[in-house]
Amino acid sequence: MVLVTAGYACSSPFYYRDVWKSSDALAWTQVTSSASFPARFGLGCVTVGSQVVLVGGKGWSGGLNDVWVSTDTGSSWAQMASGNFTGRMWHGMAVFLSKLWVVGGVDGSGSTPCNDVWHSDSTTLESWVLATANAFPSGRYKMGITVHNARMWVASGYDGFGLFHDVCLKKENRQRLCL
Repeated sequence: MVLVTAGYACSSPFYYRDVWKSSDALAWTQVTSSASFPARFGLGCVTVGSQVVLVGGKGWSGGLNDVWVSTDTGSSWAQMASGNFTGRMWHGMAVFLSKLWVVGGVDGSGSTPCNDVWHSDSTTLESWVLATANAFPSGRYKMGITVHNARMWVASGYDGFGLFHDVCLKKENRQRLCL
């Protein structure tokens, strides 16, 4: 199952809060046109077990740090405790070592790249811990992020001036390494 949540359009209403699903990425069904979370774009969304977790993005009021969970494939959403991190969009998210990670991003104004990494227990999502304030040589957003072979990989990204052409990894209890 593939879900697409929220987004941005070049014409009114601009920001969306809809949810769509597909089993083959060819035929799409709208789950809801107005989810309970505020309209936004640039959000992060991952699955944690049978839950879908949505974090942050940019809404009408600026950068968001809210956390929403759906247990029914996007039909209904419950708000969890907001993250301790500043509101952000275009951040990376991954589930790694039984934690949900929020990596980098850019502030709600779109002008200051974030260089921090936060995590929360992936089952409760009740509190967020700063893992590092300086994850990379400089802040980045719009990066690729995945977990493979017991490592969290961050690839490329953008800092507002240019693209990064590197790959960074984090092992269980070791610092990150950028190649």
